[in-house]
Amino acid sequence: MQIGMLGPLEVRTDDGGLADVPGARLRGLLVTLALRPGQVVPKASLVDWIWGSIRPPMRRTPCSAWSPGCGRHCRAG
Repeated sequence: MQIGMLGPLEVRTDDGGLADVPGARLRGLLVTLALRPGQVVPKASLVDWIWGSIRPPMRRTPCSAWSPGCGRHCRAG
């Protein structure tokens, strides 16, 4: 997988196809994880990066719900 973050977000699958990653927050999650390859990123850091000072009522649910979707979109070419 290749992720281009300068300019519009571009995600290329292993076979070279472009993956569609819908939604600003899902793209934010992907960018946050891509900036720290091979590292565990704490949920608190994800929430801070994606939402900033406007936090969702439940911190765990959105990131936990989006993580599988992020992988699913990136695998689909």
